[in-house]
Amino acid sequence: MAILRVKDENGDIIPITAIKGDKGEAGAGIHVGSYVGTCPPVASSTSQYVDLGSPHAIAVLLQTDGSLLLVTAEGVEVDGVCVATLISGTEMSRGDNMFLAVHYPLTNQEGVTYHYIAFVEEATE
Repeated sequence: MAILRVKDENGDIIPITAIKGDKGEAGAGIHVGSYVGTCPPVASSTSQYVDLGSPHAIAVLLQTDGSLLLVTAEGVEVDGVCVATLISGTEMSRGDNMFLAVHYPLTNQEGVTYHYIAFVEEATE
């Protein structure tokens, strides 16, 4: 199905089914993503860091088993254990983007797919 139609130099109508450009920095708004946990059940703790694609992510709504967690730079603790936090990539020598740091057991179980919504502010000039 065409999303756009243009005429060529002969007057023939050419259907255009898609438009694709180079991927740029994630803009302000809501960005949906997912990741797969990497921590095996026998490990006491393993963390991974999910690139949120923007330095302006301020919070993440993270789906876990049966609940939603609101993750900010202050982090989320469950039963006194930090299970997720936002970390600037500059703190880890990984560029400027914000990262979702997730930890075993609640937010990083091996082979489990987790979904999140990242809230991204406008860049300040």
